[in-house]
Amino acid sequence: MGFLALFFFLLLVVVFTPLANWLAPAFFIEPSLHKADAAIILSGGSYPEGHLSAFSLERLSNGVSLYQDGWVKKLIFVGRSGRHQLSDAQIMK
Repeated sequence: MGFLALFFFLLLVVVFTPLANWLAPAFFIEPSLHKADAAIILSGGSYPEGHLSAFSLERLSNGVSLYQDGWVKKLIFVGRSGRHQLSDAQIMK
């Protein structure tokens, strides 16, 4: 019983005080970009009509930006094939 009380007390302290803001930076990792030969763009799904989902469009846009900015030489599109004629990867191309 004492362990649970201590656990919930510490949980309340971390969640409802500035302590969480003070501890959070220790868990952040600064992103770093390195030039690469290729980037793999994973599909986020598509609709039966053959339109990409918002997730796929965002991933596609980020991949194209990396290509246009010179970070990658090639884009590789990966996606499922399913409910319609074209796979998600073919739609992204």
